Amino acid sequence: MVKNSEKLEKILDSSENKEGVLAERKEKLGLVLLSELQLATRLSDPQVLYEVGERIKEHPGRIDAVVINGGLGYVPNKFSKRRTERLDLLEDRLKERYGREVYKEVKQGASDTDSIDSLEEAARLARVQMHNIYKQASAKGAKIYYVFSESDYKNVEVLISAIEKIRKQIGRQMDKDNARYDDLDFGGLKGVEPELLDFIKQSYKAKASEWKNKDKEGIKDVALQIYRKWVNSIFSENGKDADSDALVVLKRLENDVEINGLNVRISHSIDGLTFGNSEGKPTESGTLRAIDRANQDAMQGRLADIYLRAHESKTHVTAVDYRAYGHEKPVYLINSGPLQDLDTLIRLRASWNKTTETKRLEQGVDSAMTIFTLYKDAAYDSRHISLGALQAKTKVSKLEENLDKNMYEFTEASDFHVGAANPDGRTNIEMIEAMLLEIKRSKVPRQRRHIAFEGDMLHAAGDKYQRTDIAWSAGGNYDDLLKEMEKAKTPEEKEEFFRNSIYGRAILDMGAQAEQLAGYYVEFAKAYGHAHFIPGNHVQTAASNASEGGFMAGTFKAVGTLLQPPEETEIVHPDKLALKGKNPHLGPYTLSEKHSPGYRTAMDAGTAIAKQAVKVGDNIDMAVAGDCHEEHEVYQAKKVGEKWMVLRAHTSASAQLRTSFEKTILAKPYYTKGFSTTYLPVDPEIGTSYIIHSFVPEYALQKLLKENGGSKLEKIVKSRYS
Repeated sequence: MVKNSEKLEKILDSSENKEGVLAERKEKLGLVLLSELQLATRLSDPQVLYEVGERIKEHPGRIDAVVINGGLGYVPNKFSKRRTERLDLLEDRLKERYGREVYKEVKQGASDTDSIDSLEEAARLARVQMHNIYKQASAKGAKIYYVFSESDYKNVEVLISAIEKIRKQIGRQMDKDNARYDDLDFGGLKGVEPELLDFIKQSYKAKASEWKNKDKEGIKDVALQIYRKWVNSIFSENGKDADSDALVVLKRLENDVEINGLNVRISHSIDGLTFGNSEGKPTESGTLRAIDRANQDAMQGRLADIYLRAHESKTHVTAVDYRAYGHEKPVYLINSGPLQDLDTLIRLRASWNKTTETKRLEQGVDSAMTIFTLYKDAAYDSRHISLGALQAKTKVSKLEENLDKNMYEFTEASDFHVGAANPDGRTNIEMIEAMLLEIKRSKVPRQRRHIAFEGDMLHAAGDKYQRTDIAWSAGGNYDDLLKEMEKAKTPEEKEEFFRNSIYGRAILDMGAQAEQLAGYYVEFAKAYGHAHFIPGNHVQTAASNASEGGFMAGTFKAVGTLLQPPEETEIVHPDKLALKGKNPHLGPYTLSEKHSPGYRTAMDAGTAIAKQAVKVGDNIDMAVAGDCHEEHEVYQAKKVGEKWMVLRAHTSASAQLRTSFEKTILAKPYYTKGFSTTYLPVDPEIGTSYIIHSFVPEYALQKLLKENGGSKLEKIVKSRYS
C-alpha cells in the first residue's frame, strides 16, 4: 500500500470484515426476449424456434415473462402493391420443412399449393412453430407478452381492406335482393376467407345497411379483433383462444406492464411506425432516442424501471441513472435484435429483395434470443444465445454448471480517475474497493481470468481538467490526512472534514496518484492471470503525450514482484501490439482494445466501437473501450466458416462518479457507474455464439461496501473518532 502509513495499516488490519462478506445475489426478474420472428416466412426456422423452447426449459434461474416483440410475418393479399416482394419471404416449402401432417393442418383443404397463401394459414403454421416455446414457458409459469410489430400492423391493414371489400359486396347484394344480413349466401362472396366471414357473421347481428354506415374506426376495431383472435390461437394446444392469464397481446405502440412489481415499458419501435409503399431501413440511433424518451419520462414523472424495444438491427443493453428524479436504482434500456435465418436473408438480398429485413444487413444485424436477469441489488446478467448456438443445439446449461472448466472470464475496469476530487461526498476509491470485493464471487481459475484496465486510471492534472471542479483542491497522502483529522473536534467539523478533506481532495501529482493506485493493483493482480493496460488520454494530456499504458504498466510490474511464481501476472500492452500490426487475445478470441470509441457522433458509443471493429478487418471477436463512462453492450452476427458467431462490442462504465465536465460541458446522459464481467466459452467450436455478460452498478457496489463495514477511509475515520 502507500508508504509511511504504518498507522493506517494497523487500523485496517484490525477492522472487521477484512476478507469481505459476499451475500448470495437474489434474483428479482427474469425475461426471455425475442424479436422480429417473422413467423410463417422463410426467415423463421422451425428447428431454431424449437431450440428456443429448449433453452427456456434448461435455464436454471427464474423466468417471469417471455416478450415476443414482433411475431407473424407480413402476409399481403393478392391485391397488395407489395405482394411481389413479400412473396419472396413467405414460406413456400411446407411439406419439405414441416411434413405432410402439418401441411394438412395448415392448409385445411383451402388450396393445393405448398406455400402460405393467407393470414389464416400463417397463424396455423405459427402455432406449430411456437408450440415448444409456449409449452416450456407455461411449464415455467411465465406469461407471454406478444407485441404488435410493423408486420402485424400491416397485416391488420390487409384485414381492414378485406372487410371494406366484404362490406361493399354485402351492401350490393342486400340492395339487389332486399335481403336480411343473416340470410346472405357468404359462400357466394369470392376471394374472402371463410373464417373471416364466420367471425363477422357471429359478431354482427345487424342489417347490412347499418353495418355499411359504420365509420373507419369501427372497421379497424373489427380487424383488430380478428387479428387478436388469430394471435391468441398461436399460443394454444388446439388452435383455439389461449388462456388469457398466460398470454397478453399488446397492440399499442407503447405499453406499460407490471412484472414482479417493476414497471416494464415495451415499444416495438422507439420512433413509432410509419407506413408507405417502400419499407425503410431501421435507425442506428435508437439507443440515443430511447435515452431521450426516458429523459422526458423522468421529467414527466412516468419513468419506467426497464425499457424494452425492437425493430433495430442489433441487440443493445445500456444503463442510465435517474437518482436526480428520485429513482434510486439504474434504469435499463434493451433492444433485442431480430431472430431470423440469416443465410436465407442474405440470399434474398442477393435477389434484390428490398424489405426492412434485407436492409438490416447493410448496417450489421444480430440474430439471437436474450435471457435477461435482474437482481435485487440492481446488478444484471445477460445471456446472449445466438442463431449459431441455437442451430448447433448448444446445451448452455452444461457450460454454466462447470463455469470454472468451460469459460474464460474477462473483466473490464475503466476510468478510475484516481486523484480526482468528488464534491458530492463520494469517492472513486470506494468504487475500486467494492470491485475488489465483488470479483471474489468468481469461480473461474486464475489462469483463465483476464482484466482490462481501459484507460484514465489516473486522473492527472492537465489544464483541460483544471477548468472544472473535478480537481479543485490539492491533497497529500494518508499520513497527512490522519494529522488533519486531529483538528476536527465537533461532529459538524468531523463531517465537513470527512467530505471535503477526504472525498473532495484532489491529488494533482501523478506520482502520488500512481502511488495510491499501486496498492489496489496488487489486489487485482492476485485474482487475475492476465492484465491488459490500455493508454488513456488524461496522462497523455498532462505529460506531453506520455503513454498512460506504459506509465501504469511500469507501476504494475514493480508491484508484481510481490506475487509468487509461477503465478506472475501476464502484462498485455494492446498499444504496443498495435504498432506491430497484432491484436491481443483471450484464449482463441481476437480482441480490439482501445481507450475511446470516438463516440461523439450521431450514433451511440456501442455502435461506434462495433463499426470500428468491422473496419479493422481482423475478424474481431470482442471490441472494448472506455473513455465515454457508459455501460453499453452491443452484439452483431458474423460468420466464421459455416457457423454463425457474434462480434461483441462494449463500452465500459467508469469508476469515476458524476463530474461537472461530464454533466455540463459534454451534456452526457447520466450513465450509471460500475464495472462488468463477460464469460466466453473455452470451446472455440461454441465460440462467441454463447456469451454471458454481467454488470454491477454503483448502487450494488455501495450496498456491498455497506454490508462490509464501509470503505477503508470510513473505517479510519470511525477508528480515529471512536
